[in-house]
Amino acid sequence: MRTSLFRSLIGIVLILLCIGPVLGQKRPAFQPLLQRAEEALAEKDLDKAVILYEKLANFYPESSLAHNRLGYAHYLKGNDPRAIYSFRKALSLSRTNDEALHNLLLASGRQADELARQNAFAEAERELSDLIASYSWHPQHAVLLYYRGRMEFLRGKPDDGLAWWKEAAEQAPSSSVAKVVAAQSRPLNEETLKLYTQASEKVKTEPGFDFLLGRRQLQAKQYEAAYQSLRKGLEKSRAANIPFPMLSLEVAQAALATARYQEAVEVLEEAKKQRPDWASIRCLLWPAYIMAGQPAAADQALQEAYELDPRGKLAVLGNIDKPVRLRTDNGSLLLLPPTGVSVPPGKVSLTSADGTKEAFTLAKDQAVVFRSNDGGLKRESSATMVSNAGEAGQLAPPLVAKDRRGRFYRLAENLLKKPIVIVFWNVADSDAKSQLTSLGAIKAHLGEGVETVAIHTDPSTQKEAHQLYLSMPGTTAQLWGDLDMAGQFGVTSSSSLVVIDRNGRICLTRTGPAEELFREMNEYVETL
Repeated sequence: MRTSLFRSLIGIVLILLCIGPVLGQKRPAFQPLLQRAEEALAEKDLDKAVILYEKLANFYPESSLAHNRLGYAHYLKGNDPRAIYSFRKALSLSRTNDEALHNLLLASGRQADELARQNAFAEAERELSDLIASYSWHPQHAVLLYYRGRMEFLRGKPDDGLAWWKEAAEQAPSSSVAKVVAAQSRPLNEETLKLYTQASEKVKTEPGFDFLLGRRQLQAKQYEAAYQSLRKGLEKSRAANIPFPMLSLEVAQAALATARYQEAVEVLEEAKKQRPDWASIRCLLWPAYIMAGQPAAADQALQEAYELDPRGKLAVLGNIDKPVRLRTDNGSLLLLPPTGVSVPPGKVSLTSADGTKEAFTLAKDQAVVFRSNDGGLKRESSATMVSNAGEAGQLAPPLVAKDRRGRFYRLAENLLKKPIVIVFWNVADSDAKSQLTSLGAIKAHLGEGVETVAIHTDPSTQKEAHQLYLSMPGTTAQLWGDLDMAGQFGVTSSSSLVVIDRNGRICLTRTGPAEELFREMNEYVETL
């Protein structure tokens, strides 16, 4: 026992001798080291600046200034997550460091926009919610609420976005957001328009302000004014390279209302690439293509809308000055022709401006087109849609599933970016390990050029599957699912493989042992 203790003491002494020079290293003076880092930053040598600021923060870990400047160097390099970490460290050391808070807001806003570009809204929500909870005490807290609301607009939830902006307006009553919130509750007149204009002039890059104004102008039948407002917002969104598909839908509706049919098609095709999982975009493309004189493209848009949302489809064409009231068992909606929507199956009624009423029963696989002329309504066509879910050439369904860490994975966030290989497996499969090994090998071979997803299909054996997941870390996503989820892709058993191409369409399905599933798979994916 004494020998063992003696050896332990010798080990400790040796460790101290090895790290002694580091522990005994003389701490450089703060100001000269800061000056060297500042000079590197001024010369735009960001790599050198980061190294020097890192050194400063390590030698002076209690310095809020050091951590703030380190964060700023990371921010200039475009490394927002690392910048946010340093700014938060600076604020933990000094709550009165307003520069650190200002920098934190800049980095957080830019990171939220970048996550929005990737459709990674769940991650953006987590980041912003954490910041909102952590800095509720700060006078600039309203800026975080503004970013949170902006994210909801970009996500396609404008009502939630406006609710967050109302909270921001309460904290910052003289802000641009407060002007827009006030305008939303007032009649649409010259004084109200001034509030929108003042807000847009102060925050020149915010498309959400134009979206809210344009939507109100559409509701007021000011179609040309709505088009101009919404188009202005779309140009801002494009300039910032931040997808805003809900805005694109409103632009397209205004374009249709002002007989700009081809432009509506182009805007919607652009939005379709941004959100390949939105059936509403295809629903509006359907009448847009009809009005543009492209019936084959209209049929394709209708089929895609049905693949994404297997409900009945209704299009109303005709006179824009004669809105049509749609009523279903779930409520009512005012339709502005030409337009197209998904409708729950069941009893449906349409009422025109002159009181003409059309009542009918809509099947879940039925598409009906009405035309409104001179206030009246006339059924123009009806068709039965066929579901080809899971077949080669069809759109991938909007999969959402939890991964082994409990986080949500959304397939739509990765569509149209790279090929996606999905394996539906069961830990009870005799070759389960080979399936995961082969899937990981594809990722190792093609790297960032492919997305690889494993989905376990038996909820009752997740514990056993979790152990295998942990030993096979090579795939992009390791998810929990069931055979119903597999059925959305046209496969009915585990030990199945689905490949999705860069256009978001299923291009290959296989079922069988691992050897068959992955035969020549690397070569196949490389051709996509």
